[in-house]
This record gives sequence, structure tokens and C-alpha cells, in this order.
Amino acid sequence: MSQWKTVIGEVRHVGRVQMRGGQEDCCLLDSLVILESNGQTVRMVNVVVPSAIYDVLKPGDIGDFDTLVLNYPKPFGSAARTFVVRLKSAAECIDGIQNVKAWVRGSKGAAFHFLWYGIVLMPAFGFGLLLWICAGRLLALNVPREVAMSSSQG
Repeated sequence: MSQWKTVIGEVRHVGRVQMRGGQEDCCLLDSLVILESNGQTVRMVNVVVPSAIYDVLKPGDIGDFDTLVLNYPKPFGSAARTFVVRLKSAAECIDGIQNVKAWVRGSKGAAFHFLWYGIVLMPAFGFGLLLWICAGRLLALNVPREVAMSSSQG
């Protein structure tokens, strides 16, 4: 399940970087706070931002932030991860869909950990089977085609 949303407003807070770099060229921020034009505050936690967008992201900046929320599978349930896909401001438009796709592809390596632990833990009350199901769900995770298409058109 994915959710595509555009947040229009002013950056109030850019959290600290928890992880940066890799082939994805993205930053994992602990938080990003945007004050929408209608007065509501949007707080995103553990948000992935392409480095090109992060480098120009400063408190006080105003723009349109296209965000994508993907549900990452966990052994017990799912965890929502927010991605900033594109930033449109008066000065520039930065598209980071390729970086987001690379991040999602790179995160699928965890599926092999689930498969390995699943084999080891199979005798333990079926917990291994649960990890195999989680690995299958992780391998099936993709950026929706309509998101990629709408991002490349904008």
C-alpha cells in the first residue's frame, strides 16, 4: 500500500541526518516539519530525502513537496516510511524519483536476511515461516508506476 501526497508550505525544521550516502544518494532524516499554507503542521518522522533535495532544504524555504509513503513489511506488521520525491520552489524543481527507486531496491537486500533467519528458525514454532513471508513481501515492494510517471512529467 502506498500513499502519494503533495505538501505545500514552509519548512520549519530539518532534523538531523541518521544515515547518508550509498548508491541511493539519499539521506535518512529523523524528522522534517513543514507548515502548510492552510496553517496545519505536517511532521514526518524517519523521512528519506534525496541528497540533491537535502542540500537545498533550509528552514524558511517555501515550496511544493511531493511525498510518497510506502509500507515496509516487518515480521509483525508493517512500518510506514516517508520519501520526499520532488521539491518545487520558486527557484528550482528537483526530482529525486531515481534516488528513491534506488533506495527501495537497495532495501530489498534485507529480504535475504529474513530468508536465512527463516531457515534457521523454521523449527521454532513456525517463526521461520513468518520471516519467509516477510521476505516475500519485502521483495514485492516497489515504487508505484503512477508515482514514477507523474514525477517524471512534472
